[in-house]
Parts: sequence; structure tokens; C-alpha cells
Amino acid sequence: MVKIFVVGKNINILAIVKPKFKRASFIELTNSQWQIIENLIYNGRKRKYNLRRIFDALLKQTRTGG
Repeated sequence: MVKIFVVGKNINILAIVKPKFKRASFIELTNSQWQIIENLIYNGRKRKYNLRRIFDALLKQTRTGG
């Protein structure tokens, strides 16, 4: 959108640029989504780190880019 303001002899042009898309906000996995993924990657051994938190972090990186 472009707005033009005329004040006396001066002409001011204001250009407003709106982004074409809005970044999707990150939403963590639901319990039912995690159960499906857990069944695919679970191998029975004890983990040092929580795999659900790691998986959520990877999804956040891919969805938001940051």
C-alpha cells in the first residue's frame, strides 16, 4: 500500500509493505502424536535425554527456522 501526503509544496510518499505470509507459531506435539512417533523409535533402552523434547526442538527448528 502506498500513501501520498501533500503538505504545501512538499510531497511525502509513505510505502507500507506487508509480508506475504505469516510464520506459523510452534505448537508442541500432542500426547497422541508422540505415542505414534514413540512406537516407531523406541527400542527399549534407557535414554540420557528425553527424546520427546529433542523431537520437539527439531520440529521447532524446521517449522520456524530459528
